[in-house]
Amino acid sequence: MIQNMMIAQAELQRPSEGGMTPQEKEPVFLAYLKEKAERKVGRPHLVRRLGVEKTLMILRDIYVRDIKPPTVAKNYGIDYKSLWRFLKELEQNGYTNEIKDYFSRMEDVETTFDNHPLIQKWKKRIIISGHHSQLKHVSTLKRVLTGKICKDFRCSLDDFDLEKAQEFIYLCHQNNIEVKRHVIMAIRHFLMVAKEIHIPRGMGAMYGLSGEKVSYGKYAHIRLSEDEINAIEEYLRDHYSEEGWHLAFRFGVETCSRMMAILTVPQQYIQFVNHSYAICKVFETKVKPDSKWKGLKGKWWTKYIPTWLAEEMLEFAKKKGRREFIFIKDTEKLSKNTLRTKYGKQFSKALKEAYQHVGITEPYFYRKPVHALRHVGAIRLLNATNWNYSLVAKIGGWTDVNTLKDCYGAIPDEIVEQTVRTIYGGRN
Repeated sequence: MIQNMMIAQAELQRPSEGGMTPQEKEPVFLAYLKEKAERKVGRPHLVRRLGVEKTLMILRDIYVRDIKPPTVAKNYGIDYKSLWRFLKELEQNGYTNEIKDYFSRMEDVETTFDNHPLIQKWKKRIIISGHHSQLKHVSTLKRVLTGKICKDFRCSLDDFDLEKAQEFIYLCHQNNIEVKRHVIMAIRHFLMVAKEIHIPRGMGAMYGLSGEKVSYGKYAHIRLSEDEINAIEEYLRDHYSEEGWHLAFRFGVETCSRMMAILTVPQQYIQFVNHSYAICKVFETKVKPDSKWKGLKGKWWTKYIPTWLAEEMLEFAKKKGRREFIFIKDTEKLSKNTLRTKYGKQFSKALKEAYQHVGITEPYFYRKPVHALRHVGAIRLLNATNWNYSLVAKIGGWTDVNTLKDCYGAIPDEIVEQTVRTIYGGRN
């Protein structure tokens, strides 16, 4: 979105009055647009009617894409004479070159990122250190600087420093965007290793860049009652039985599997143990890989499901004429992109409908409809095992018990109180 570009960027590399460089202030033409958009007296200006974001899109089409103003006016459904007067207004104020420069630098942020000397320096130091897993920080920082995380923030590598990092954190807060720990760690690592900006140990919090995990139990409220689970399954069975989404939903809840693992459940790895449960192996791609399967990298996990669910899943696959997978066609190419954009979107859409039908109001279920099942399953298993984190991590598929505690559920106060009553209840 063009609104990505609405954060203050370097105007020109020359000093201005008072010793302030243009890097420290908003482009003049952008401030002008905002002033016109906010002005509520007199005849509404074109910018006020369109909004700043749409106005920037129009300017980009004219000054960057070289689309003729009459065509732009038609495309956006605006009066050509009004657009012509606005362009003349910008020209008379001397903003034309600044606008062109602004858009060219915005494009440069993304196109020059990978080959930038700072990135090359950063990668080289990571490789020499031997901690190759830290190369993942590079792509994360690119998302930060190109507006993929916060649409209101874009910045060049040269300008990005502690002050800009704080600006990013602040804008995320203003837009109710959660800044995840791996994003913070990528920013810290770039500043310290590539920019050689020293952040004293324990002082990161002062800049909004604390490396400490602060999410202890923050998603413990992502849960469903057994009645809600049954109601969702019933809705999916009634409306999406042909796709098998009722079975995929139940499988996700029972096994805490991620979306890719749910979609690619292989029939050959379902094994019945007794009348109570069956064992199923799934391939998780969002973990540290130790093997390859059909072109994907990941790790095999053993899951446990009720016998009735295993029987229904195999019966569904037989009915659909599938020999390899349960929920996708045998001929489907296994790629993350295909699975997410095709089957993942269909499954997510069905889940959102079911959540709405049942009356689920928690936003997380609509923001991450499939991953929410992993949270729901974690809480169910923790309840069933009296909050045995090690056991649930093994069953549900967590390599790190602390991750299970931090992100999926701390022990609720009522469980602590119940345990204390059990211990001391018989004493006088």
